[in-house]
This record gives sequence, structure tokens and C-alpha cells, in this order.
Amino acid sequence: MTPVFWPRVYPKRLFIVLLVALIYGLLVSVKAQHVFLQGAAPNLDLLAPPWFQFGISILVSLIFLAVGALVWLYASERSVALLLFGFCSTMMLNFAALNSGSASDASSFYLLFDAISSASTALAVPLLATLLLLFPKSYFSDARRHVPGDQHSRSLLFLRGYLVFLWTLGLVVTLYGLVYSVPIVQDSSLSNYLELLKDFYYLVGIAGILTTVTVSYRRSSTLRERQQLRLFVGGVALSLTPVLFLTVLPAVLNLPTQDTLDGHISALALGLLPIALGYSILRYQILVFDRYIRRVVAGIVGGVGLAMLGYFAVALESVLSSEQISFAGVSIAGLTILGSLGIWLLARAVTDRLFFSETLHYRRLMQKPTMLVDEALTLNEAARLLTTGAIDTFATPQVCFFVLDKESQSYLPCPP
Repeated sequence: MTPVFWPRVYPKRLFIVLLVALIYGLLVSVKAQHVFLQGAAPNLDLLAPPWFQFGISILVSLIFLAVGALVWLYASERSVALLLFGFCSTMMLNFAALNSGSASDASSFYLLFDAISSASTALAVPLLATLLLLFPKSYFSDARRHVPGDQHSRSLLFLRGYLVFLWTLGLVVTLYGLVYSVPIVQDSSLSNYLELLKDFYYLVGIAGILTTVTVSYRRSSTLRERQQLRLFVGGVALSLTPVLFLTVLPAVLNLPTQDTLDGHISALALGLLPIALGYSILRYQILVFDRYIRRVVAGIVGGVGLAMLGYFAVALESVLSSEQISFAGVSIAGLTILGSLGIWLLARAVTDRLFFSETLHYRRLMQKPTMLVDEALTLNEAARLLTTGAIDTFATPQVCFFVLDKESQSYLPCPP
């Protein structure tokens, strides 16, 4: 019988995860009591009932908690794991405390949970900004290679000043989010200035995050770093696309209510963000499920594409039917069927090109070995190439490649 070796779990890490899970359970239990037992205040502006909004917020928050806990327990880079776990925990608090009542509700439940949601959102911005400065490459350790001469110290000073400035604003906005519902704060003359400061803070934070991702991709020198950035950017795009096109854009265009998807439903896609972040960190440490994850991502891309196509087909049909065009329904139905088949067939190709270009590159080298004449490969790249060839040849999800180390006279896994 082959022994089964379970991954080592450190007690301190597990204790922190259980503590955060306990806080999550308390928030969920209090919110469930308010929604189901006492009955939440009805809000006619929302399309989904309170119990459905409760389920969506709990599901998304649970995804953030699960991914953050997995990375915190098993990631080898502890600083990256700490930042991602903090980001996922704050986003978990945001969705778990997201209130489903009316904005005019002044009960203590609404004020408390709204304060928790606002404060956790404000705290998530500097955590994500700091994470992107350390992952997939650390700007603090690699600055000497990219900035020559005396500019190295100035570059580090600028990065540290940026983080100190962002964290200071983040703490101020977080404290303001916790106490802004207090009458003394609302009646104060500083309330308007703090609102402007909050808008400025989110603008600076989002601009810094986008700038960091762009610069990191342009300076990435390995396929691994670019692959990890593609996974992050792709996860952000997939998570925000349904919210922007199905909820925000129809509201901006003043479309009818039946053509606007409730924000609590489109928020389901936000669960893809922590999955993309966690997978980009753990991908090179947990390679067993890589083959199956590619299939899941292809299915997600196809599902999002089909949802977008269906929404635009329904919206177009409602517009054309208002113009009394008789053949509009049949034409749109036929185009929708053909478009659905095309989108589903293109999902795999788009997934490999956008999210797994590294695997596509090694597969191209296997199909055309003459390309290796003009391209020098490192030992790790050659090992990944052989691993990809073995997976495709033997149709097995698990391949381990060992290299003899002459100094230690032992075989070591490659890539490490």
C-alpha cells in the first residue's frame, strides 16, 4: 500500500485561520438572525429578496476566506501569504457585513455592519497595493538590478514613501468609516473634507495598483512572472466585467429595470478575484491540479461569454420589439445559437492564450523542436518543457522530473 503524505500544517497558522473563521461565523450568525428571524427592512429599489442577497454575500465572502486561508497555510513566501490573507480577510469582512436593507434604515444593526463594511474596504486597498510590490517580484530586493547607481536609494525611498503615504491615508479613512455614522462626526465641519479625502484616497490607491501591474508586466523577464500577472489581470477582468456591463452600464444608460441585473447577483463574479490571486501564488507549488484548473478556467471564460451574449441578445430583442419588427425574435434567436457555439469553441483558445501562455509556449516548442536551435533554455525551462511533453504523451496529471546534483550526490526535483 502506498503511504499518503499530508501537507504539514503549522499550529500558529491554523490558529489564526480559526480565529478569523470565528469572527466570520459571528458576523454571519448576527446577520442571519436579522434577515431571517427579525426580518430585514424591505427595500423596493432592489430586485432580489433579502434572503437571496444574504446568500450571495455569504458565498463571495466564504470564497475570499477559503482562498486566503489556503495561501496562508501552504504558501512558502510568508510575506506574500500574510498580505494576501489580510486582503482576503478584509474583503471577507466587507461582503459578510454587506447590508441588504434600505439606506434609510438607521437601526444599530445597519450602522454597525455598514461601518464594518466601509472600514474593511478602505483597509483592503493598501494591502493589495503592498502585495503587488512584493509579488510576483519584489521591488525592494530587485530595485538594484533595475535602477543603476545612486538612483537605487532614491527608488527605495520613493517606494517606501508611497507605502507610508497610502497606509496613513488608509488608516485615516478606515477610522472615518468606523465613526462616520456618529452624530458628532456627521455634524462636524470636517465631514465634508473627510469625504473628499476618502475619494482622493481611493483614486490614488487604484491608480497606484494599475501602475504597479503595468510596470511589473513590462519589466518581467521570465515567463513565470508574466504568467502570474496574466492570471491576476485576467481574474480582475473576469470578476469586474459582469458587474460593469450587467449592472453599472445599464444603470448609467438609464435602461429599464428588467434589463438591469441586480448588483448582488453580478457580485457573484467577484469570487473569481481571490481564486485568481491564490492560484497565481500557489500554482508553482501545487502542480497536480494544473491540467484540471485549465479546463475549469476555460469553462468559466465560456460561461461569462455566454452570459454576456445572452444579456445583449435579450436587450437587443427588447429594443427591436419596441420598434414592432416582426422577424426580430427569430433572427436574434438564430444569431444567439450560432454565437453561443462560437464562443464556447473559442473559450479554450482564448484561455490558453490569455491565462496559460507559458504552457502554450512550451507546447509550441515540443511541436517544433527546431525553435530550440535559436533559443537558449535554462535548466528549469528545460525541465518544464520535458514535464509538459510527458503530460501530453502519457496523458497523466502528475509528472515529477529529477536532476542529479553532483555536489550533494543526490537527485533533486526540478524545477524546485
